[in-house]
Amino acid sequence: MLLFLFLKNRQLFHFNQILEKAIVLNSSDIHITATGQTAVVKARVHGDLTEIDRYTYSDMLRLISSAYNQFASVNSKDQSYSPHKTHETGIQRTIKNKPYQLRFISKPIYPAGSFDVTMRLIDETISLRLDELGYSDDQIEILTKAMS
Repeated sequence: MLLFLFLKNRQLFHFNQILEKAIVLNSSDIHITATGQTAVVKARVHGDLTEIDRYTYSDMLRLISSAYNQFASVNSKDQSYSPHKTHETGIQRTIKNKPYQLRFISKPIYPAGSFDVTMRLIDETISLRLDELGYSDDQIEILTKAMS
């Protein structure tokens, strides 16, 4: 039991490390592709994908499974991760005392057993008003009505 908890915590530590690396780079999302024996982690920075890490396929599968099973929103249709299924969920994480919302999507890819994970990083401390986004008064009125 103690070994299981150690391995689980180690996986979650690595998950948080991936998030921290992407946040330091000011990336908008993280892409993980796990095929064959390898998993490549890339961060999208200013529209370009930059490799930030590599793992073995089996380590990444354990890492993603642990993160999904522990952090996935209670509203997720699946309660446990499988690389053979499509998963979509929200994940809340606090990294360096800042709250982040992750939009997590995982899809199986060819060959069988391979998978892609995309996580959109949303800094929850940033909130912009419609007028700060450049909308005109007329557009703000229309959008405000649509949102109510």
